[in-house]
Amino acid sequence: MYTQYETVIYSILSTIVSIACISGNLLVLVAFILDRGVRTSNNYFIISLAFTDILIGLISINFFMLYLMLGYWPLGNIVCECWMAMDFTLCFISQVTVFMITIDRYLSVTHALRYRNWRTDNKLKVMLAISWILPTALWTTVIFGWYHFTDDERPPPTACNVPFTHFTLFNTLLTVGYFWIPLVFITSLYIRIYNVAVRLQRKVMTAEMGLAELMMMAGTTMSTIGLGVKTAHSPDPPEKLKTESQCVNITQINLSKIGNLRKYSGSGSTSGRQTTVQTECLSRRCTGNEIQRNEDHVNLPTFQ
Repeated sequence: MYTQYETVIYSILSTIVSIACISGNLLVLVAFILDRGVRTSNNYFIISLAFTDILIGLISINFFMLYLMLGYWPLGNIVCECWMAMDFTLCFISQVTVFMITIDRYLSVTHALRYRNWRTDNKLKVMLAISWILPTALWTTVIFGWYHFTDDERPPPTACNVPFTHFTLFNTLLTVGYFWIPLVFITSLYIRIYNVAVRLQRKVMTAEMGLAELMMMAGTTMSTIGLGVKTAHSPDPPEKLKTESQCVNITQINLSKIGNLRKYSGSGSTSGRQTTVQTECLSRRCTGNEIQRNEDHVNLPTFQ
């Protein structure tokens, strides 16, 4: 059937694929069992797919490798039919599971609230059971009943061939229904998922830009309010200078009054009291009202 060189190459490749398939999906099952965060209903389809792929790596690939290396089938017709039924069933379950995962993601994106309320754990379990029961019933009936429903003769025990390889119509329907129809549906659904995701991302970016503008406006408003409060509670430097200038001018007027007081009355006590008041005023940087109150306290006489 194959040359020795081709048999060695195919055996090595089959071994590598089998080990990778078993080990990778086994890690998925271990993570689902040990990690509570992964143990959710959203991952039921992934676990079903991982379990199916483990069985494919254990049964389908290894029995095919045995048949390939020996060049004949050593296990008889019953085991041959069981192997073929399991091989077609597991592959078809994988196809159905991938299709269900695609539909689940599509509905989760396009009808998020309604679908999440509808999708309960029990309904997911029913869907998974259907994805296993229907392919098993289909391929068990086809493989084990083929020679009972048709006039084809059963092959010898050393041969393990697919019974419908020469049946053109069945092979055509199988290829279209098993490969092309799921491929078209899955591709179209993922394209729609991508378009919805892009549209949602644009809406989120627009909302974020609007929020950033609102935050900038709020920051500008708060800074303006802060400046107003600061202006209300903190005297401006020009106001300080104005107050000091008023204080100096009033002090000069008071000094002239003191000079007149010395000229007409010659009294030194009043001058000393006024000078002390002015010194305190300058040290405290008092306002004109304070100086006026201090002048009233001194009771300077008025000159014509």
